[in-house]
Amino acid sequence: MFFVLLGCPNAQAYVPEMNRIAKAYRPKGWQFYLDYADTTVRLADLKRDAAQFGFTFPEVHGLGELARHGHITMSPEVAVFARTGKLEYHGRIDDRFYALGKARLAARTHDLRSALDAIDSGRPVRHLVTQVVGCILPQD
Repeated sequence: MFFVLLGCPNAQAYVPEMNRIAKAYRPKGWQFYLDYADTTVRLADLKRDAAQFGFTFPEVHGLGELARHGHITMSPEVAVFARTGKLEYHGRIDDRFYALGKARLAARTHDLRSALDAIDSGRPVRHLVTQVVGCILPQD
């Protein structure tokens, strides 16, 4: 699950990478969803935003229980759940953003891809939690 906040510039900057990850890992059986974690925004606005930015996977809205279970507090933040519901990883997609408003030209670590690869190969995820730099999500 990719958790984002409508209008978050960091989330918008990650759309191409989110789409690349989904395209690369779908053939391996992974399912990807976009959760607009702000329940105060109208569903029509969220659908328009998803279409405008070109997300290539389904969007859901306000799955607060999943966000809480995934310990989600920022946008964009990701939570990887096993089919059993166990949280396998949560945190950043990669380390491209290293401070508020500061980004590298290219990521040095690809945390989400590393977590998915570890799970696929039956190895433990090396870093179960990583620090996200982005927009703070509203808390219920």
